[in-house]
Amino acid sequence: MSQVIAGNLRELLANPQIQRAFLLLDDTLELCYDVAKLSLGRSALLDAAFERATLYRTRLKRLKEINQPGYSYWYECTSRHFTLALTPLSVADKFKELMAQKPGSWNLHLSNAVVNDDLHHFTLAAWDRTGGVVAIAKPV
Repeated sequence: MSQVIAGNLRELLANPQIQRAFLLLDDTLELCYDVAKLSLGRSALLDAAFERATLYRTRLKRLKEINQPGYSYWYECTSRHFTLALTPLSVADKFKELMAQKPGSWNLHLSNAVVNDDLHHFTLAAWDRTGGVVAIAKPV
């Protein structure tokens, strides 16, 4: 079984080597975009490649905007794949309302909130921590 490495994307993007890798990736996607654009309409495969290059460049640009509030930015890597993600926290207000209407104990499953047995990188805006927060390890 491969090891999973996960963490705060904001911290990862502060690394100059990672910034350079993102720049190289964006340059490569731009080249793909430019080449595929010249061939638009010639083939369905080239049209799809153009659309994907456009989509991935837009997503990469959005992922690099890490100072935008209201999102949890995180990553997860294994030996076979990586995930760079942003999770909106806009549901926090709805959770807060629901929890106020129905007091009691709440058990919420946040599968990507815990990194290295820590919740600090993930903002839990909806929860008043008077009851406490417990992080349980993910099943392997």
